Amino acid sequence: MQTLSLLAVLASVAAACEWGWEKYKGSCYRLQSRTNTWTIHNFECVYEGGTLASIKSEGENEFIRRLAHGRDVYIGGASFGYSWEWADHSSFYGYSNWADESESYPPRGKPCISMNSYGQWEAHCCANPPRAAVCVRRW
Repeated sequence: MQTLSLLAVLASVAAACEWGWEKYKGSCYRLQSRTNTWTIHNFECVYEGGTLASIKSEGENEFIRRLAHGRDVYIGGASFGYSWEWADHSSFYGYSNWADESESYPPRGKPCISMNSYGQWEAHCCANPPRAAVCVRRW
């Protein structure tokens, strides 16, 4: 009986996110509120065991929009050539929420993606303007 109780406690601890992180559908998310470049934010996310957030659904997009509390934030989309990629190397194409559909192909000089306060995605220079970001740890 004690073994079962211990296993239940361990399972609930494993399913929870660390302090400062919020859970959504099996993953943990954290707002990096300090403003910085996309690249610095991505390094910080990787250091913490995750990446900048890749967004796979409307529900996840809305969760991240609320987590950002009305701020524009960097998410994990970036262009390393002629197409978009997620920082976690998962497939980019599927769900999208572009403010301007013409940005669904990377515009020259704007290789990083941010989410605006309405939850729409915008292409930006990776360094300007500095902004907050959202990290994700997927389990």
